[in-house]
Amino acid sequence: MSDGPLAVEGFVLQKGTKRRILLANLTDKEQKTRIENVVTGKPFRVRSLDETNAEAAMTSPESFRQHWQEATATGAKGIEVRMRPFAVVAIEQELPASG
Repeated sequence: MSDGPLAVEGFVLQKGTKRRILLANLTDKEQKTRIENVVTGKPFRVRSLDETNAEAAMTSPESFRQHWQEATATGAKGIEVRMRPFAVVAIEQELPASG
C-alpha cells in the first residue's frame, strides 16, 4: 500500500521458506509504502539502491550486495518502507516451514 497510486510498483518472489519483495519508486519524490502480510516476530532484511549508494553499487557490487539492514516486524499492520526518489528496495524474510 503506497501513499500515491502508480508511485510505487512491486512484486513478490517466494521459493520454499524464503520470500523476497522487490519495490521500485517510480517518482522523483520520497514515497512511504506499507507491506502487509509479513510474518511478525520473524526478522527480515532490507537493502535499498538509490542516489546515495548507486556509485558504490556500480564500482563494488559484491560489497554492496553484502550490506543489509536488519529489522523485525512487530505489529499487525506490516512494515513501513520509506523510499528515496527512484529507489529500488529489496526485502527478504525467512518464513516458517509449513507442515
